[in-house]
Amino acid sequence: MRKELPVNQIITGDSARVLQLFPSRSVHLIVTSPPYNAARSYTHEFNANVFHLEKILIESWRVLMDGGVMVIVVGDTTVAGSETGLPSQIETFIRCVLHMNLHDSMIFEKNSAAHRSSNRYQQVFEFMYIFSKNGKPRTVHLIKDHPIKNENKKSWGKRTSRQTDGTLIETVRKTNNNTHDIRRNIFKYNVGGCGVASSFKNVKNHPASFPDALAENHIYTWSNRGDIVLDPFSGSGTTCAMAKKHGRKYIGIDISAEYCELSQDRINHTVQIEPDDDQKN
Repeated sequence: MRKELPVNQIITGDSARVLQLFPSRSVHLIVTSPPYNAARSYTHEFNANVFHLEKILIESWRVLMDGGVMVIVVGDTTVAGSETGLPSQIETFIRCVLHMNLHDSMIFEKNSAAHRSSNRYQQVFEFMYIFSKNGKPRTVHLIKDHPIKNENKKSWGKRTSRQTDGTLIETVRKTNNNTHDIRRNIFKYNVGGCGVASSFKNVKNHPASFPDALAENHIYTWSNRGDIVLDPFSGSGTTCAMAKKHGRKYIGIDISAEYCELSQDRINHTVQIEPDDDQKN
């Protein structure tokens, strides 16, 4: 018998087991980042369910409602001179085994010190995979903050567009009086020298926290106020704190009691903002 959904709670435990107690199709949005920095100990055994990663993904899919979105933030690491390929393994598993729609493949670009190497280019990005369950996303609020350079022109004039059969046609763009367009799918964040981009100073006690603004942007884009946001690898509590800030309900799960305590402290210091400020980070 399943329990009621434990909203607005941080739960210490193995997500593979905790999620089994949740009702199916009960969560609106999942924003999470698997522990890929530990890839040295489990990447080559991905199919053996070390750390229960596949089980957690399966249960996450089950509790996500139809039209719900799962945001997976994941980078790669190099072991014995070769990248592990973990992001592509996770993407393939969710798309081909769970049959979720890969709505967008996005990039999280870090405006910070890069991982240096003597024989490869400096690594400055991670993947952000956007999956939707059983069709297109139920909620989409696209952020419009990309500056339109020719915003003062009355018309954007003629342009040439190539069709699917290879032919070119000339079209005329309509007048656009907006100053900003929809953001592009490479999100850039200044994460600082130690990889931390949060107003909560104790977040530095977690080794792999992602920026507050990253979680805010996805929570705003793929959910509505009052929706339930889940993070099965809650870590320092970024997703849950930002869900609370933007008027969503949250559920965080982490196997570390220390990180759960950190998350709860962070949430206790998070104040909910007004709806008009949802998009302002």
